[in-house]
Amino acid sequence: MALNQSQKAEVVAELAQVAKGALSLVAAEYAGLTVGQLTDLRKKARASGVYVKVAKNTLVARAVEGTDYQCVADALTGPLLYAFSKEDPGAAGRLAKEFAKANDAAHKGNVSAFITHWILARELDTTADELFEAYGLPICSAD
Repeated sequence: MALNQSQKAEVVAELAQVAKGALSLVAAEYAGLTVGQLTDLRKKARASGVYVKVAKNTLVARAVEGTDYQCVADALTGPLLYAFSKEDPGAAGRLAKEFAKANDAAHKGNVSAFITHWILARELDTTADELFEAYGLPICSAD
């Protein structure tokens, strides 16, 4: 279902509010996942203090303007699910990793497209260079 202008503005405002307070952001491909799998992921996310949203990349790009995550705007391509950690900076990354591992095993690799593209973190005791070295993931930092 296509969104009208006011609905799009609501999505952008909601995501902007979440992004401003988020400790980290993980974006992952969700192609191939079933409704049941996404429902299970959302339940686990709520329990972990992670906000999960599937939204158009253009709307997410608008929402992160002016936030620490604005550096991702040009990299948003394909069907992506966005997971913002609200309490623990590593929660979204752990959620994505555990979910992918469990669903790849249960569905014989059919969910392997669910791969974390990047993690963006602030307010960590670790520097961005150390995170990149440890995990090989690009980091946006608020300088």
